[in-house]
Parts: sequence; structure tokens; C-alpha cells
Amino acid sequence: PAAFDARSLGERARGGGNPVIPLVADLTKAVGEPYGPYVHRGATSQDILDTATMLVAARTLDLLLPDLARTERALARLAAEHRDTPMPGRTLTQHAVPTVFGLKAAGWRALVLDARDRITAVRDALPAQLGGAAGTLAAFEAYGATDPTALPAAYARELGLRAPVLPWHTLRTPIADLAGTLAFTAGVLGKIAVDVLTLSRTEIGEVAEGGGGGS
Repeated sequence: PAAFDARSLGERARGGGNPVIPLVADLTKAVGEPYGPYVHRGATSQDILDTATMLVAARTLDLLLPDLARTERALARLAAEHRDTPMPGRTLTQHAVPTVFGLKAAGWRALVLDARDRITAVRDALPAQLGGAAGTLAAFEAYGATDPTALPAAYARELGLRAPVLPWHTLRTPIADLAGTLAFTAGVLGKIAVDVLTLSRTEIGEVAEGGGGGS
């Protein structure tokens, strides 16, 4: 990656609407003969953009999972420690019947586990993209592949992604699943944050964050 000028790629991408076009030119020049003609052969820019998106998503989700695991363990400890700590239950922010803080922490933990499970499922299903210009793989057979349908599987295996059932250039379920899962996870963590913010208000004072500093 250091061999390529990201700013130059970005500037040259404006003409064609994506960075793959100038990147292919730079890669072709970098590898030289006799390999240059095989760079990007049979593929389309959408194949590369989508596969790159899935690779970035995989790395990002791999970072999120350990954070969620630590959060889940901390909430499990809170739930166990405060299983008998009383607090008022609330309906629309108004006092209702009594409950215990351990139950609230257990609820937070359940949401974190739901987020973890969804992220794990999406991470395991991230597909590579390889179909060629019209998604038919025809260009790959023209270059001598005896079984073009095996190529996407080998390509995905090399990259650590799931082999696609079909090229998904216009079938955007993987993107929707990824976005939905990340939105759900953000909502889970946001809900916990709002609960803590509310319960730590001066006039309520039922929880407190350790190690807080001034603004």
C-alpha cells in the first residue's frame, strides 16, 4: 500500500467515479511484463469495490467483537453484584414498582449478547464479489478456466470471505445486513449510555461512573 499515492488515486478517481480504474493502471505498471496484462483481467470495478468493502468490514467487526465481550463480562459482574440492590422501576420515567439494579444490568447484558450474535453472524457471512462486467463470469471462461464457477469460491477462500451464491452487484443484501447490524449495535450501546446518563443525574444519583474528569 505504501507504494501507491492515495491522494493521486483519489484525484484520478473523479473521472471514472471510482478509485479502481486508476489503481488498476498503477498496479499494471508496478508488476510490469509479463504479468501486467493479467491485472484485473475479467473482473469489473464493482467486484473490487465490493470485495474491498467486505474486507474492511471484516477487520472492523473483528475489532468490535472483543470490545463487546469485555462489555458483556463487566455487565455480568454488575448483575451478579447487584442482584439484591433495590431501585425503583420506572414507567415513562415515573416511579413504578420496585426492582433491583442487577436486573437492569442483566438486561443490558442481554442486549450486548444480541449484538454480539448478530455481528458474529454477519461477519461469518461477508461475501466476496466476483462476477465480471455483467455478473456472468463469462470473461473468466474466455481466458481458459475450465470451471469458472469454481473461481469465486477460490477467490473468497484466499481472502477469508464467504463464497457468494451469486454475484451481488445489484443484490445488496450483504450491505443491508451489515448496516442493520451496526445500527442495532450502536442502538444497544446508546441505550445503555442513556440509561447511565439518566440514572446518574444529580437529582437521581442511582449510578455513578468511576474515574470521571472535568470538562
